[in-house]
Amino acid sequence: MKIAVYVDSSHEIARFSQTGRVRLYVRAGYGWTVADEIPFPISTDMSLADIKAQLAALVARLPGCQTFLSGEVRGLIYSLLQEEHGFRVWKSSGQPEGQLDDIIQRDVDLAVLREKEAAEQAFAAAFSSPSGGCSGGGCSGGGGGRKRSEQALQAIQSMTERVADGHYRINLSDILNKYKNANSMDILVPLMEGPLREGTTYRSLEILCDHLPRWFSQKVSDLDLTAKCVTIDGHPGGIRATVSKAHP
Repeated sequence: MKIAVYVDSSHEIARFSQTGRVRLYVRAGYGWTVADEIPFPISTDMSLADIKAQLAALVARLPGCQTFLSGEVRGLIYSLLQEEHGFRVWKSSGQPEGQLDDIIQRDVDLAVLREKEAAEQAFAAAFSSPSGGCSGGGCSGGGGGRKRSEQALQAIQSMTERVADGHYRINLSDILNKYKNANSMDILVPLMEGPLREGTTYRSLEILCDHLPRWFSQKVSDLDLTAKCVTIDGHPGGIRATVSKAHP
């Protein structure tokens, strides 16, 4: 683990507007050691080209480091660190040594949050209806949402759980709770239209949900499927709908 810290002459965390240098801290056992001290003569009076050149030279001396601690987080230099060099920048003051473990934990938590947000955005981009007319557990109408790429179809299929040979399950409630921009139609229709048709390995699909979408019954009929719906014991309002071909 590595943290770059901008410090002043008293070795306290400083802003780039103050004279200072960058210290590279490296985790060693249960503590931290200073692996490098890098002069960093930079100011907002410099041209953009000069600032970028100074930053590039600094980053070259920080291999494997993506965490930066400073006395400020706003401004051109901090934006360039984040947007062009991929650093996560944190603000603090005082002596850095006693804060480094906390900064690393905050950094890890932020990385996890950003990964989750990226996954949710990717899901929404792949599966949400372009009209925005479907949300939560229900849509009106009988058609699917937007045209889906092969990658999107594979992603939908990967959400299913194999419970027996040819029998699969998908927990629609969990997916909709996790991905707020998703909708039931864009998730279920590709499974109902494709894998359940003749010549595929799917024989039935269990759908766990809080309630059946309004479009569901009509779509089952249109695709010549059958659906058996029961209430799940111990889960008030919970429904299991098992979809299969009407004429095997």
